Amino acid sequence: MQADLDEAVSELKNSEERTKKAATDAARLAEELRQEQEHALQVERLRKGFEQQIKDLQIRLDEAEGNSLKGGKRVIAKLEQRIHELENENELEQHRHQETLKELRKNDRR
Repeated sequence: MQADLDEAVSELKNSEERTKKAATDAARLAEELRQEQEHALQVERLRKGFEQQIKDLQIRLDEAEGNSLKGGKRVIAKLEQRIHELENENELEQHRHQETLKELRKNDRR
């Protein structure tokens, strides 16, 4: 009977040790879980912030591209206008040159 009692006491001590170890493990795991959840929240906040930055930058890029297209069209229009002006000047100059050559030939004949 003493042996049975000693065995029961030993089993009780072992059981208490396992319970303490399990409680310690549970507390450690709960703390790790809390830290991971906190980390996940921080990552989610960062992700949302980055998404907003991307949206803002995309809007700015679209605006810049739109403005550059408008500016580019204006530059093209000005250059085309200048080309027409130069073509007209060239045409007038060629006409003057032809007139001068005619006069020169006339004068050479005299």
